[in-house]
Amino acid sequence: MASAIRPGSFSRVSMQMQTNLLLRNIRKNQASLFETQDQLVSGLRIARPSDSPAESITIMHLNNQLDESKQFKSNIRFATSVLDEAGASMSEALTLVEQAETTGLKNHPDIVDNIQAEVTIVQSLIDGLMNLANKESALGGFIFGGAGTTKAPFTSQSSGILYTGSIEKKQTQVSSSLMANFTADGNAIFGGVSSHVHGIEDLTPNLTTVTLLSNLNGANNMGIRDGSVSITTGTGSVTVDLSKAITIDDVINKINTDAALIGASVSLETLGITTGLQFNGATTGIAEVGTGKTASDLGILGTNGISPLIGQDVDARLTPATLLMDLRGGRGIDTASGIIIELGTQTLNIDISSETTVEGMLNVFNTASPAIRAEINGDKTGINIFNQLSGVTMSIGENHGSTATHLGIRSFTNSSKLSEFNGGDGVHVKGLDGSGEDGYIRITAKNGTPGVATVPPSSWDINVSTAKTVNDIITLINTATVGTVAANLNATGNGIFLFDLSGGAGNLIVGNDPDNLNNFNVAEELGIATGDSGVVGPAFNGIDTNTVEPTGVFSHLIALRNALQEGNQQGISGATKKIGTDIKSLINFYGEMSAQSQELINQDYRMDENIVSLQILRSEIQDIDFTEAITRFQNLQTAYQANLGTAAQLTSESLLDYLR
Repeated sequence: MASAIRPGSFSRVSMQMQTNLLLRNIRKNQASLFETQDQLVSGLRIARPSDSPAESITIMHLNNQLDESKQFKSNIRFATSVLDEAGASMSEALTLVEQAETTGLKNHPDIVDNIQAEVTIVQSLIDGLMNLANKESALGGFIFGGAGTTKAPFTSQSSGILYTGSIEKKQTQVSSSLMANFTADGNAIFGGVSSHVHGIEDLTPNLTTVTLLSNLNGANNMGIRDGSVSITTGTGSVTVDLSKAITIDDVINKINTDAALIGASVSLETLGITTGLQFNGATTGIAEVGTGKTASDLGILGTNGISPLIGQDVDARLTPATLLMDLRGGRGIDTASGIIIELGTQTLNIDISSETTVEGMLNVFNTASPAIRAEINGDKTGINIFNQLSGVTMSIGENHGSTATHLGIRSFTNSSKLSEFNGGDGVHVKGLDGSGEDGYIRITAKNGTPGVATVPPSSWDINVSTAKTVNDIITLINTATVGTVAANLNATGNGIFLFDLSGGAGNLIVGNDPDNLNNFNVAEELGIATGDSGVVGPAFNGIDTNTVEPTGVFSHLIALRNALQEGNQQGISGATKKIGTDIKSLINFYGEMSAQSQELINQDYRMDENIVSLQILRSEIQDIDFTEAITRFQNLQTAYQANLGTAAQLTSESLLDYLR
């Protein structure tokens, strides 16, 4: 609003006062003019916090949101660029793998003139795929390295292709509540790590006084929640605050201190495996305080007049610091015997006899070979061992002991499923579709003749069509050959061990029933075929046909190359079939990547809209209305000129004018 124009004459007012009033109005007009002029030049109604403190705070919040949105937009464009590069590489990879499938489909050793040329073609496709899998982004980092983008994820070894990338993905923030992947997991796409080798045993760490409460799943599988518990005996009740407890020892000491006056005490469970707490004395009830869950989580909630009151299992988690002697509920594991790992043609002896913790044991595995990766599983109940070398099989077995079995990582066990043997092709104990003729194993003891019936029998055709696991096979063999041939797991390495008790002078022979109509190769698929001449000694160690191998495209391309080189038509067909499955998988990954890229593009559009909305809102608060500002400026100029006119009038008046 323009400043008021003061009258030029004031009765009974001194000249000095009139002059001061006039100067104040002029200065006020000048200040308003300068302010409006600055606003017109800058376009801002609020240029500094002092212009409007309350609105300035709002503007600062809006500026902060705009800065965040612009950074999110930058992140989106970066992620989209990397994903687009990955998509282009995936498209090229699909072309190479399709060429490999075509090579496998057209090749048969009997009709191909130059098989070595075909081997060379497949090898060139493997090399080309390696280059794509190790492609670096133009923005830095390896596209298919997962979260580890600083080094090439795939490395060519003499025996196969090693994956050293991460199985996680790098992420970037694309909104205040959304993270987006911008690197691809080379393991998932190309199959660099075996995915089905997981420890099958819950190692059940023993509960000790130094066990951290944070390392307990708790009786409710919800951890141990902070709170208090109420303890009642015949003497009275007491409330024990356990919110500051860090270890099991803290819990025991706090309860024993606070509940001593009512005759209650607690200790680690002493009856059997130590997995929980036990109350000693005449404890009649343990309850929660308020809405707490501490007593329930500690497994001690309830009313029970029995002494001692045994709590529930609080399920201690496996951690790097867990002592090996505390595993299996305090029974420990066999650390003296060690483990034998067959990695292709390489044999590794894993010696953990000098280790005392889970971390030390895992280090032994992880330093034995770059192809092996050992880790605690996600549930913190056991360990996993992975084979990271495509084209090479891995077998984990015993070394005259039970170390691998105790850890649950033996790759060939009684519970191993026959359907998973031979790279997933299984053991064909029945027709491939579950119908047709039954499969048989023919075993001839050292005192018998193959296929010749004797009393007592010394040659058996054993129907294995009902077998689902290794234990089923062992049971069928032992039942049929009872007292003559004994079957068990190999004590060293893996496979099925057969021992001839007949005392005969011949050879122990194990093979397939030659009369079966489906040409089953059950004995070979189980790794116990001896050949027609059999074995001379009474003992026969079968081989492990349930080996672990990365199941991705690199493994299958290497298998195709090797099968072509060996002239193995069955191997060529099997590898080609798996490559066909790889193509479908790559197409799916390509589709997922394209969809993810499109979603980022949509997010980019949404971020543009958000930025525009924020800018409009900020402009409404901070920017001037030029029409209003120009009108105001004109009014201020008019007022200023009027004030100057008044000043001129006052300065021309005399004393006589004042006295009139």
